Amino acid sequence: MAYYLPGPLVPADKAGWQEDAISKGSTTLLSDGKNFDIVFKDAAGRQRSVRFHEKAIVKSRINTHLTVMVTYPKGNQRSGVSSEQYTFRLSRKGDGIMILSQQRDALISKVSVMAGACKAK
Repeated sequence: MAYYLPGPLVPADKAGWQEDAISKGSTTLLSDGKNFDIVFKDAAGRQRSVRFHEKAIVKSRINTHLTVMVTYPKGNQRSGVSSEQYTFRLSRKGDGIMILSQQRDALISKVSVMAGACKAK
């Protein structure tokens, strides 16, 4: 779900809650045991790395649950993303769910929460 704020491309009567999704893309969490990276692949097959773009990553880990907070101090000019939080909750078998919450401040400003299945490799 996403909450769209009124702005240049969202008239006041279209603002509010709407369905939201990321289709045909993927999110991969990578770790070398010390540092974390998140790699996105969009529906067109383009990839981007959080670490490659020098975004700050703060992490919290409790057993099989991991939360990664990504902040964009200057904002991501292309997408307008200013912050993201990824929560990975895995079973002991490695199956689980990833929850993404995101705030965008651009021509289209929104706050969204999405979830999808994930698996540890």
